Amino acid sequence: MSKLAFRQVCPPPDGTITVPPKAVPVSDYFLVYDPARRALVYGTAPDHHQVGHAWIFDGTGFTPISQTTYRLGSQVGEWTGLYDPTRKAIVVWGFDHASGPYGVVLGDRLAVILHESAVEHHESMEQTATKIVVTGDRPGPSPEPNWINSVGVFGMDPERGVTVCLTQAGVYELSGDRWTRVADAPAKLPKEVDGECGSAGAVWDVARAPGACSPICRRERWRSG
Repeated sequence: MSKLAFRQVCPPPDGTITVPPKAVPVSDYFLVYDPARRALVYGTAPDHHQVGHAWIFDGTGFTPISQTTYRLGSQVGEWTGLYDPTRKAIVVWGFDHASGPYGVVLGDRLAVILHESAVEHHESMEQTATKIVVTGDRPGPSPEPNWINSVGVFGMDPERGVTVCLTQAGVYELSGDRWTRVADAPAKLPKEVDGECGSAGAVWDVARAPGACSPICRRERWRSG
């Protein structure tokens, strides 16, 4: 069995540093490494169902990179921050009760990735983001879902430049501007997931590549591809 060990790669901060405010609620946050900036990106929600506030941490302090927010109708489950090599930006993925999967692209001006079936719903709200409309098979829950407060988890396949979404209804990939259902949900998919506790996530498995995006739920793991 491999032993997991951490080592410090940068000098400790000189004295105290100012940290970003905590999220409201506390489960609405993301943390992801940005290879373009060579820094961690941390994001929080200043209020319920809002995404967009983000800071980079370079080892010595936090610097804001996005202070505009995009308001969701009603968020369900956790956020996932992913570096998208095709957009050269951090995309924050999640699910909205009414409009399904959304991805907020961080930058000087926010953009939001929405399925074409969700555009009308979001146009009914005052928003501050440019819409990127995608088509295809909209990811969603199975007819009889048993995950609590979670529709699905997201991961990025950096070699093919596609976003992967796993739900109890199947495995979906977003390539360009189209979602495609590429497989049924794996038979070993965990039955117990609580999105409010942040117990689900997805990571790119370099050792199993290509085609290995491994969402991890509690103590179980499966491999796509």
